[in-house]
Amino acid sequence: KLIKKNSKLGIKNIILPFYGKSLLTDENYKDYIISLRKLININKKIIFLIESNISPTTFSYLKKKVNSNRIKFLFDTGNRVNLNRDLYKDLLSFKNYLGHIHIKDKNKSLQNVSINKGLVNFKKIFQILKKIKYKKNFTFETTRSNDPYKTALNNINFIKKEFKA
Repeated sequence: KLIKKNSKLGIKNIILPFYGKSLLTDENYKDYIISLRKLININKKIIFLIESNISPTTFSYLKKKVNSNRIKFLFDTGNRVNLNRDLYKDLLSFKNYLGHIHIKDKNKSLQNVSINKGLVNFKKIFQILKKIKYKKNFTFETTRSNDPYKTALNNINFIKKEFKA
């Protein structure tokens, strides 16, 4: 029902976060093909953004099996930084599939931290985004600290600086 009503609300994208109980992996991705096909047929206008830690190769297989241009990838910098893969190489590999990006930083303990205070090299992230000419949206998924307004301003200023560099 929700997916059917989204077009009346003007919603263009739905994020499908495949973590926790619905964890999507390089090993079980085939289990999701039928469900994704059903979802995309409910509403022909909505783009479904897959948020997961799967590899670019697995996403490519999944996308081919679902057979839809309305399946895109949501790249979360913080969720992917602690994987045993090259975050930056993955971002380059996802370039043709990107539908959205979550800007988030994490430390070695997998805790969310302020932008540029963790393991993500945002300078490198934004160099790649410029290189691939990424023009879509992104969302800050950051800690708020004691002053959320000040934190938001700092995040915006940081991103503006990185895009200019």
